[in-house]
Amino acid sequence: MHGVLMGEPPSAPTTCTILWSTQSGRAKACARRTARLLRSRGVSIFGRPNETDPYGCAFDTFGSSNFLSFSATVADATDTSARLSHQRQLLVAFVSTTGDAEQCDTIRNTWLALLRKSLPSTTFSNLQFALFALGDRAYGPTAFCAAGRKLAARLVQLGARPYCVVGYGDDGTPNGGVFADLDEWLTSELLPTFVDIRRAHAADTSIFLPEPVYHVKAHICSTVEEAEDADHELQGEMYRQSY
Repeated sequence: MHGVLMGEPPSAPTTCTILWSTQSGRAKACARRTARLLRSRGVSIFGRPNETDPYGCAFDTFGSSNFLSFSATVADATDTSARLSHQRQLLVAFVSTTGDAEQCDTIRNTWLALLRKSLPSTTFSNLQFALFALGDRAYGPTAFCAAGRKLAARLVQLGARPYCVVGYGDDGTPNGGVFADLDEWLTSELLPTFVDIRRAHAADTSIFLPEPVYHVKAHICSTVEEAEDADHELQGEMYRQSY
């Protein structure tokens, strides 16, 4: 995104808040796909304030007052060591553009709160954000992903730092539309920054995995009769297993 500087190299987060704004449901679908991939890496997902949520929630469900208080703990810290002891919070946002390059209904209250002139430039000093904007290039370069670009710019004005390059989803992208663009953004930008927490834990010799419940056998069959015999053998193995 032009005009936005990347922050220092991010440390691998173990939690994040996922929020979306959508009119037709595509941004929510993008958020759900991203949440599933992050959870598969052991990342805890938050949506509603102070609650783990499998897929996050809409901006206005999260609440404008809660959104504005993202970095309250660090903003209130008085000494340098206290500030450094707090890891920046991570927001992963999915923002659709609707109408005449406008924000969707599900972020309208939050957006109005963000436009207050009284907000200090340190409002989000403890916030990093990864943002995927959704739009349609057919409406022209000014309107394309306008809502997401405006939100990203406003967050930076208020002290937040980009976690990675902003992603852009185009309804007109061949073979998948915004979802094709989402997969490209996830693969090249967002997911590589996350440590696979579960794999890291599995490498710890102090953690023992249970014995597998299922065992797979390969049968090479040249006739229908042999295939039927192998199938019966597999059925017997299934009934002998304890569950």
